[in-house]
Amino acid sequence: MQGVTKLRLVLDTFRRADHDIPILAITTFLLIGGRTGISLKELEKQTGMSKSSSSRITQYLSTKHWKKDKETDELRRGLDLIVVVQDPMDGRQSVCALTTKGQRLLSEINLILEK
Repeated sequence: MQGVTKLRLVLDTFRRADHDIPILAITTFLLIGGRTGISLKELEKQTGMSKSSSSRITQYLSTKHWKKDKETDELRRGLDLIVVVQDPMDGRQSVCALTTKGQRLLSEINLILEK
């Protein structure tokens, strides 16, 4: 399978989670998947995101969401692909890891890339 075809299949896999998923959310997810326990500060450094952007993106990838549903005016649910927790080694920092759902998505992506 050609690289471009693999990339399209990977993007389609993400779009099943959310048709309008931002590319920065995909990048963030892949960074977390590649390094469990990555800190928010490191994510900001690796992606060039501001603190507020990293907060919004990680909320979107977790169970929270920064956007309201247009019909109900309630906050939409996030994708539940990651968790953000306090760093056990440094309580001033937060670290990210994949949820079970996120691990399944990463496994699916890895299968596509291995073909």
